[in-house]
Amino acid sequence: MFRPKPVVFTAHSTAEQVAAALGPAHAKGRVALITGANNGLGLESARVLAKEGATVVLACRSLANAQKACEGITAQYADAQVRPLVLDLASLASVREAAATFLSWGLPLHILLLNAGIMAVPLSLTQDGFESQFGVDHLGHFLLTALLFDALKAAQPPARVVSLSSRLHEVTAPHNGIQFDDLVYAKTHYNPWGAYGHAKLANILHMVELQKRFDAAGASQVKCVSVHPGVIESTGLTRHGPPAGQMLSYWRKLPGLIFTVKTKTLQAGASCQVYCALSPDVVGGEYYSDCAPELTGRRHRLWNDPEQAKKLWDVSEKLVGLQQQ
Repeated sequence: MFRPKPVVFTAHSTAEQVAAALGPAHAKGRVALITGANNGLGLESARVLAKEGATVVLACRSLANAQKACEGITAQYADAQVRPLVLDLASLASVREAAATFLSWGLPLHILLLNAGIMAVPLSLTQDGFESQFGVDHLGHFLLTALLFDALKAAQPPARVVSLSSRLHEVTAPHNGIQFDDLVYAKTHYNPWGAYGHAKLANILHMVELQKRFDAAGASQVKCVSVHPGVIESTGLTRHGPPAGQMLSYWRKLPGLIFTVKTKTLQAGASCQVYCALSPDVVGGEYYSDCAPELTGRRHRLWNDPEQAKKLWDVSEKLVGLQQQ
């Protein structure tokens, strides 16, 4: 059967260009749930997917934020199918309620975009007592994905799970990987950037193990990937941490950093997660950057270590109150 060569995108391709090049058949009729969809990369991804004909659920910390974002999209596209959903990733109770609400709607789930996150914040704890970056960026998303696992497995066409990570994990996450013996920094010094890299490594390992779980469940057509979006000054992420200028300065001074930091527009930053949500060429379990697998070696040495990934899964299950499978 003839299959056209995949379209090649660049670091400057926008999410809208990517979706248009792939064609409406990959988005139209799909249902997408996007966390942190009221601003930044999440909102841009929601706008593009809704424009292409997907039904988009905008999961945000407050109903007001979610509704405002939905109204902004429908003001641009009168036929857009968007729905608000309250989701506070810093509260496991809120995650459970959000998952239950979505499932009660009886919708399929074709795209789960784990986009929300916080970055380089001072040491603080979630409502359930977890270090906030690990708790929000990883554990909240871990629980949400677990509660929606069956819906993702049942979706036709096959589902995608896309987790927003960061290349910063390569140089700020601990050399030995996830700090299982001190996840709340009770015994070790807390560095906001190190904790961010730690959480972003967890995002990647989560997708590696999740892909194995779908494969083992006979659902290998479900694809789970992580994404580095690039450095975008206007994502809204820096409202929780240092200003964008300080962030760029920090990145450029990191020892061992093997790439030149260049900024992207918000529209280009959202392109990779939209690509991974829609492209038929996506490879499950991979880590993507600039709409392609990251093959330059700019990854933590344990990014796909099977022992780390499985242990993180098992520990995360215990922390969020899920029974072992």
